[in-house]
Amino acid sequence: MAVRVKATRIATVLVLAMAALAGLGASCGDSDGTTTASPTTNPPPTPAPIERPEPTLRLLVITDLEGYLAPCGCNARPLGGIDRMAAKVAEVRGHGQPTLLVAAGDLFFGSEEHGFGGDGAEVQEIWKAELLVDIFEEMGLAAAVPGALDLSMGVDTFRSLVVAADFPLLAGGLRLGPDAEMYDAPTNLLSETLVRTVGDVKVGLVGVTSMESLAGTLPDGVTRDSALRDAAQAGVAAVREEGADLVVALVRGTRREARQVGALDGVDFVVQGGIDQAEAIPPVDADGAFIFHSGRQGQGLLVVDIFKRDDGAYTDWSDWTTEVERGRLETRMEELRTRLEDWAGDDSVDENDVRTQRARLERMETERRGLRPPATVPGNAFSATWLELPPDASQAAPVTRMIDSYYRRVNENNARVFADLVPEAPAEGQPHYVGSQACGGDCHQGAVDWWTGHAHGRAYATLTELDKEFNLSCVGCHVTGYMKAGGSTVTHNLDGALVNVGCESCHGPGSDHVSAPEEAPLPRDIAEGVCVSCHNQEHSERFVYDAFVQMLVVPGHGRPAAGQ
Repeated sequence: MAVRVKATRIATVLVLAMAALAGLGASCGDSDGTTTASPTTNPPPTPAPIERPEPTLRLLVITDLEGYLAPCGCNARPLGGIDRMAAKVAEVRGHGQPTLLVAAGDLFFGSEEHGFGGDGAEVQEIWKAELLVDIFEEMGLAAAVPGALDLSMGVDTFRSLVVAADFPLLAGGLRLGPDAEMYDAPTNLLSETLVRTVGDVKVGLVGVTSMESLAGTLPDGVTRDSALRDAAQAGVAAVREEGADLVVALVRGTRREARQVGALDGVDFVVQGGIDQAEAIPPVDADGAFIFHSGRQGQGLLVVDIFKRDDGAYTDWSDWTTEVERGRLETRMEELRTRLEDWAGDDSVDENDVRTQRARLERMETERRGLRPPATVPGNAFSATWLELPPDASQAAPVTRMIDSYYRRVNENNARVFADLVPEAPAEGQPHYVGSQACGGDCHQGAVDWWTGHAHGRAYATLTELDKEFNLSCVGCHVTGYMKAGGSTVTHNLDGALVNVGCESCHGPGSDHVSAPEEAPLPRDIAEGVCVSCHNQEHSERFVYDAFVQMLVVPGHGRPAAGQ
């Protein structure tokens, strides 16, 4: 099959966007000479949806999952969950279009730390990765390109995951040999390419990944035969030789590397992992192939409907892209409205300038109302849509059962393995933790009563209800003094005195203060760093330190109680 030569594409959507931007710099005067009227700020009516034909095939995209099974329940509106992802994939497949599911980026492991290392801490992460292999098989994953974090538990663990998976891990230019006991294994356990027939289209998948550490070195046991771009070029040639009608490159690397791969003749689309961004990114035209990214940690699923009609280049036909352009235009319109409001009544501003800017705003309003995808697109096209996975999204029951079984297994294992893990003793003369109830009585009973009804005072119960109280990914933010001298551990919490986020989580160990309140005062003003160790962007995305602290200053806790 001949490989079509790429040319720069100017999609109809982008023509509309360029027209809108061109209107920003034009100028003309108002015919009525007035300066008080302003364009309407009402949003335009929602245009009727474009009636697109049935796609030739659908590409489903997951990027940078990073080993996430489910989001932290502390988020205001947690997105994601691999059981919700599985349900959404099954729903999309159920529509009847030929479908291909692919993944790119760190798949099995993330960069999460548990407060301590050791073999015991790695077990639950390895079990989770093994569970993900089974779940991906349940979902029908066609292929994936791994990332450097997938080797964070060692090359032997990674090797076992590659062997267990019934889907190929594509990593052109890299070599992962079998261990000594795998006599029948191929020389390289990593695949380079895959060709799958999806409906009437032969789709070629080419995978390349940058697995080098920050020091620029590969993990022991993995070698690189060729540079990333060279490996991609060889892979594209190979799948085209096998008759691929459409080529998707799976890349784990930088945006520059993704663009380099997208610029290769024969590549139609690039799925890029390795972007440290939670939200999905609208399609990016790399002047070659369009680049897709579906966000991090499984918060949503990217669905790309592909309309293949010939061997030419593809046009972006996505409502998503148009909405992004509309959003950018509306931002500039709002900035201009604010400027005009600032000029109102200002005698130093020339009226001609006001009329000129008002005319610009009128044209921008017209452009906004007309900005939408074209009704039809000749030749090849695609329409990309990102489907978020909110808490009320359907869950795939078999996958949910697999996850629940994993949590119970981890809980039982960690309760046994870490049964003897106790905190180190505090240095001589240093205070230790005593628990929130020791703060009550005649001193701070009002504060303790308030705390008992607060979310911090119920934090541990949210884990026990889900079989997660010994889960290393969770427990540290639901107990007091975790892995600190004289504090708590995975299993040791002073027989329940240090469960929940207690007084000492914010004010520090209280043994000296309890013994001599006047001589050993505890800090009342809490540094932001104390809070953000748990209330970070990943676990508490709406956390604002100043506002949060004010919500904790209530009668009985920072303010006089009623009647005092």
